Amino acid sequence: MWPDRRLIALAALGLVLWSPGAAGQPGPGSESGFDRTTPEGLAVLSGQVVDRRTGAPLPFAAVSVGDRDLVADAEGRFALFGLAPGEVEVVARVDGYRPQTVEVSLALGDDLEIEIALRRLRRPRNETVVLDRPPWRVVERSGVPSPGQPGVHRLSRDDVEDAAGGFGDPLRALLQQPGVTGDEGSRAWFQLRGGLPSEVRVEVDGIPLRHPTHTDGVVSVFDRGLLDGLALHASGTPVDRPGGLSGGLYASYLDGPGDRLDGAVDLSLLAGSAHVALRAGRHGRSTFVVGARRSFLGLYLQAASAAGAFDRAGGGDDPYRTSPPRVDYGEYLVRYRHEPNPRQELRVTVLATHDRMLWDDANVRHRLAGGAIDWRWEPRKAVLIRMQATHASSWEDAPPTPAPLPHPRSYVDSDHRTGLRLSTRLGTGSRWVAVGGEVAARTRRIAGDFDDVRTVPAWVWLPHADLAVPGLELDSTVTWPEAAVWARAGAEDLLGPLELRVGMRVDLAGRSGAVQAGPRLEVRLPLPSGTTISAVTSLVNQERTDALVVDRDAGEPGLHPERAAAFQLAVEQVIGDSFYVGLTGWHRELDRLVVFSSDDPTRPGSWTNDGHGRASGLEVRAVLREGRFGAGASYGLSVSRRTNPHAFLHPAESAAGGDPRHAVRVDAHALLGRRRGGRLGIGYAWRSGWAIGTLEPVPAQQTFRWSIDSLDGRRRPDLHRIAVRFEQAHEHRRLRLVGTVELAATPGSEGAVEDCPSIRDERGDPPACRTLDFLPVVMPWVGLRAEF
Repeated sequence: MWPDRRLIALAALGLVLWSPGAAGQPGPGSESGFDRTTPEGLAVLSGQVVDRRTGAPLPFAAVSVGDRDLVADAEGRFALFGLAPGEVEVVARVDGYRPQTVEVSLALGDDLEIEIALRRLRRPRNETVVLDRPPWRVVERSGVPSPGQPGVHRLSRDDVEDAAGGFGDPLRALLQQPGVTGDEGSRAWFQLRGGLPSEVRVEVDGIPLRHPTHTDGVVSVFDRGLLDGLALHASGTPVDRPGGLSGGLYASYLDGPGDRLDGAVDLSLLAGSAHVALRAGRHGRSTFVVGARRSFLGLYLQAASAAGAFDRAGGGDDPYRTSPPRVDYGEYLVRYRHEPNPRQELRVTVLATHDRMLWDDANVRHRLAGGAIDWRWEPRKAVLIRMQATHASSWEDAPPTPAPLPHPRSYVDSDHRTGLRLSTRLGTGSRWVAVGGEVAARTRRIAGDFDDVRTVPAWVWLPHADLAVPGLELDSTVTWPEAAVWARAGAEDLLGPLELRVGMRVDLAGRSGAVQAGPRLEVRLPLPSGTTISAVTSLVNQERTDALVVDRDAGEPGLHPERAAAFQLAVEQVIGDSFYVGLTGWHRELDRLVVFSSDDPTRPGSWTNDGHGRASGLEVRAVLREGRFGAGASYGLSVSRRTNPHAFLHPAESAAGGDPRHAVRVDAHALLGRRRGGRLGIGYAWRSGWAIGTLEPVPAQQTFRWSIDSLDGRRRPDLHRIAVRFEQAHEHRRLRLVGTVELAATPGSEGAVEDCPSIRDERGDPPACRTLDFLPVVMPWVGLRAEF
C-alpha cells in the first residue's frame, strides 16, 4: 500500500506543476496560480486601462511587461505577480487607441497599483463614426420593479418625467406610487400609508430637509435636472438612518457628467433651471457639478401689480392686501468629487434653498443652508469604509405682515444640526455585515407668536380648515446631543434559496435623553417559478420636535420618542423581463404619540405620551414594460385611526387626516416616431375622500376658537383626476431639445370642509362655519429643455 500512496502523491504533484497556472501562463486579468502574497524580494503590479478623455474602463486590453503578456478583464483591470525589483516598462494596447508605455520603478515587496490612460486615434474626415453614447446625459428607462423590495419605491429622472400630470416634479411623481396619498391638485405635499407628512424623514445625499416643498406645497425642493435617483421607503426607515414613523425619502443628485461635459437648461411656466457637469484632471478623476433653479412667480406678480391687477374695484388701497405680493423660490447646488483611484472617493456638496410667500395674511419664509463631505475607501476587497460629515441650518420665519389682521403672527424657528456618520462593511456577494454610528449636535431657536394648537389633537392634519386658535409667545433656545449605533447583516444562501437580513439601531441620546432600540428583520424567498415571497418587520422611534413641544415652558422635557411597529407581507411575480405584479399587505401599530392632556381647553394642561393609533392597508400593483410601450395600474386600501384619550369633548378614536380608504391609479406611456423622439403619456386617478372634521365653537374672551369634535362624521367628496402629457425631442449634433405639453384636470364638487371665523356675527351670535365649494382645477403646463 505504501508504494501506491507515493505514486499517487507524485502524480498529483506532477499535475499541479504541469497546469498552466503553475507554469506562469497568462490569464484574463491576472496570472493564475499566484495570490497577493509574493516571495520575499518580489513585487506585485496591478492597475486599470481607461479612456483618457472619458475615464471609462477599456475591456480586454493587451498589457505587456517585458516578455510577459496578459489580457485585462472586462473592467480593464490587470495584475502581475512575482516581478523582480527595478525599472520596468508597462505597455497597453487597444484597437482604435494609441499604445501607451508607462515606466514603473519597483522596490522589494512592492504592491503597486497604476492607471494607464489611452488616447483614441483620430478618424479620417470621410469616415463615419457611430458613437456608443450621445454627448448629453442619458437617463435609462426603468424596467419592472425588482422583486423582494415591495416597500421601496425607486424613481429615476426618466420615471419622474414619465408621470403624466406630475409636471416633472419628483414629489408629484411619488403620488402615483401605491400607498402614497396627497392633494394631487395645486399642492405637492404627500402622506405615506396613513401617516403625517412630518413622519417621513427627508434627506438629500445625507443633508436633512425640514421642508421638502416650496410656497406651501406648490412644488418640491428637488430639481429634476440634478436628480439621479429618489428612494421612498414605506416599510420603515433603514437602521442606518434616523427613524421616521411612516418612512424615509432619500434623494441623490448626480456626481458628474456622463462624458467630459454635459448639462441642461430647463424652462417651464413656474421656474427656470440650469446645471453644468464637468470632468477635469489629467485622467478625468475630478468632477464638478453646479446647478441652480429660480422661480418666475415674483416677476409675474410684480408685473400684475404694476398693471393694477391687485387694486380694489373702484380704486383705493386695500388694508388686507400686501402690495405687491411676493411669491418666490429657488435652490442652488455646488458639488466636487475626486477619485484618486478606484478604491477611494471624496465628495463635497453645498446645498441652499429658499422660498417666500407674502400674500394677504400669509408671510412665511423657509431657508436651508447645508453641506456634506463624503469619503469612501476600499482598503482591500470585501472591505468598505464610509464617512460622512453634514451640517444643515434651517430657518422658518414669519416677519410682521403689513396687513392689519385680526390675529397677526410673527415668529422665528431655526434648527441647526451638525453630524458625523461612520460605517464599515465587510464581505461581498451573498454574505456581509455592516456596522456604524452617528453623532450630532442640534440647536433649536424658537421665538415669537405661535399658534397655540394644544387644544387640537397633535395628530390631526386638516390642510383646508381654518382653526382660529390664539397665539402664544415663545422664547426658547434648546441644544441637545444625538447619538446612535447600528448594525446590519445579510445572508442570501443561509437556508437554500432563503435570503435573510437583520438590523438593529440603538439611539443612545436625543431630545428625550432615553435609550431607544429599533430592530429590523427582512426575509425573502425567491421561488423557481419567478415568484418572490417577502416579509419585513421593524420598530421605529422618532422624536417630536414641534415648536410647542420643544419650548422650555410649554413643552415637557420627559417625553419619550413616538414609536411605530411596522409589518409587511408581499407576494410578487415577474414574467420575463417585462411584466410585474405584486400584492402587499401592511399594518402599523403606533404608541407613545405626543398629545395634549386637558379635559377643558380653557385650563392649562400638559403634553403626554398617551396617544396611540394603528393603520392597515392592502396594495396591488401591476407594471408592464415592453419595447416602446409601458403601463401600470395599482389599487390601494388603507384605514388609519388615531386616539387622544384626553381630547376635548370626544376622546374616542377617529380617522386620522388623510385617510383615503380607496385609491385607484392607471397610467400608460408610449415612445413615438422612428427615432422614438416623441413620448405620449396618460393617467387617471380616483381616490375616496379623506375624513373631514366637525368643529365646535369654544368661547375665548371676546372671540371664539374651534376644537375638533370628530373626524368620522363626514368625508370629502371623491377625487377624480385625469392627465395627459406629450413630449417631443429633437437631436442635432451635441444639442438635444425637448418640448413638453401637459394638462391635468381635477373635477370638483361641493365640499364639506368648514371655513370658520373667530368673531361673532352682526347680531352677536356665535359664528357659524361656511361650506366651501371645491371648483374644478385645471392645470396646464409647458416646458422646454435644452441638453448638451
